[in-house]
Amino acid sequence: MAGSITVDIWGSCVSREILNYTEAVNCGKYILQNPIHTLNSKPFAIKREQIKGSSRFISDMTYLEFTKKSKEYFETNFKSEFLIIDAADCRANIAILNESKIALFLLTNQVLKELNMRESCVLREASEISVKEWTRYADEFCDFILKKYKESNIIINCFNFARKYVQNGKILTFEEQKQINEENAITNLVTDILKNNLPKAKRINAIFPVIGDTEHHLGK
Repeated sequence: MAGSITVDIWGSCVSREILNYTEAVNCGKYILQNPIHTLNSKPFAIKREQIKGSSRFISDMTYLEFTKKSKEYFETNFKSEFLIIDAADCRANIAILNESKIALFLLTNQVLKELNMRESCVLREASEISVKEWTRYADEFCDFILKKYKESNIIINCFNFARKYVQNGKILTFEEQKQINEENAITNLVTDILKNNLPKAKRINAIFPVIGDTEHHLGK
C-alpha cells in the first residue's frame, strides 16, 4: 500500500535508502550530488547531451551540478510537505575552472576529462575548507530552503560513514580509515551547523554503529 506521507530529499543515497525500508513514506523529488559548497558558484557551460552517465537520473543530477540549476529545480519541483537533508555530499573535493566550482563525483570527473578540461582545473580538497566557510555555505543553504519549507518539517539525517563491513558472515575493517575519518569530520561539522541553524528541525540518528554490507545493492 502506498504511503500517506511524501518527502522530498536534498542529500545523498544515505537518505534515499531509508525510504526503501518503509511503506509508510513515499519519496517525492530528489536532488543528489549538488552539495552546499558548490551550490552558489558560477555555472559551467555544458549541454545536457554531453553528459552520459550510468542512468538518466545521475546524468540529470550531474547536469544540475554543472549548470547550477539545482535551486531552480528545487523551487519548481519540490512540493512535498517534508524535506530530508544530509551532509554526505559535502565530502566531495572541488574542481575550480575560472569561476565555476564543480563537486568531483565519479561522473563530473569523467565529464571534465572527456571535455579535456580536467587538467585545467584547480583542485581544492573538501578537508581544506574552513569552519567559517562551511558556516557560510550552510547559512545560505538554510536560508534558501526555509523559503519553501517550515523549519519543523525539515528532517536532518545525522550519520557517519561506516568503518566496518560484513563479508561472508565476517565483520571486517575498511582499509581507508584515514579517508573515512576525514569524511566523517566534514559531515559531522556540517551536520552540527545545520542542527544549530535549524533547531526546530527533526533528526534521524543511528542508534547503533553503522556497518557496510558487500551484498547491498549499492555496494559496501
